[in-house]
Amino acid sequence: MSVRFRLASLYRDQGLNQREEQVLTEIVRETSDPSEVTRAGRRLLQVAILTGRLEAVEQSLRPLIEAVSRPESRGRTTQLKLVLDVYSHLAAAVRYGPLDGQEQKLTALGERAQRAIVQAL
Repeated sequence: MSVRFRLASLYRDQGLNQREEQVLTEIVRETSDPSEVTRAGRRLLQVAILTGRLEAVEQSLRPLIEAVSRPESRGRTTQLKLVLDVYSHLAAAVRYGPLDGQEQKLTALGERAQRAIVQAL
């Protein structure tokens, strides 16, 4: 996996944020090593926040919610924690953003996050 982290770093150095995001998302989805998921996930969140792409990252990670519920996915709770972090940042962005439509946006976000929250319990 270190090659993928180097590739993501090269994309970052070249200012290719979406390519970096893509590589980091692949790492999060494919590895079962919690430390690599954490490392890639932290950077993925940073990139998403800086580029305003939290919702895109949410959509790309949403399949992990289903995957974590399968018996063969034991030990993949780090991915679920990352998905919950994404929802937390999305909620903060709505909460501290413009007031118009805020309640509806938070309700819609809560509905999308509900399955991940239940899985985390």
